[in-house]
Amino acid sequence: MLLNLHVLDLMEVSGSQMRAARSLSMHQTTVSRSYWELAEQFRLQPARGPRQVCRWGGSSSLRFLRLASRAHRLEDGRLRLGTDALHQSLLAGLPGVLQVPPCFHPAGDWATLVAQGVIDGALVSSLCHNQELASGELPHWPGVQVLPLGTLPLQLGGCCA
Repeated sequence: MLLNLHVLDLMEVSGSQMRAARSLSMHQTTVSRSYWELAEQFRLQPARGPRQVCRWGGSSSLRFLRLASRAHRLEDGRLRLGTDALHQSLLAGLPGVLQVPPCFHPAGDWATLVAQGVIDGALVSSLCHNQELASGELPHWPGVQVLPLGTLPLQLGGCCA
């Protein structure tokens, strides 16, 4: 079940089955089958209408499974961090950091992925915020702690729990 959850989480981050399959070195039909097994167990329905961050479906039990999976990763010394292609090299090769396909998302979408337990944290440039922040001001999202990193306008958003 955790493998199917991992596949679903990479679909959420990357936005498509094809990109998730590429990052997992799997065939797209394997990714699709994995998703549908999990969707059947949790009665997931892909989101319809306006673009949503978690578009492949969700439920409170799935969120709790993701949080349990996060706790398991952290206890094992592994961390799933996401970022865009411009900052991926900052995470590449770090011990204990799991590969997540680099994607461009607005900062609020990264925060939602963290809050939902899809990823454990995100390296986010201040350029991807949809609102301007005063110098030294950090963004705020429910369930996400934001930490400034270095002298560049980067922040790390992670789980507060």
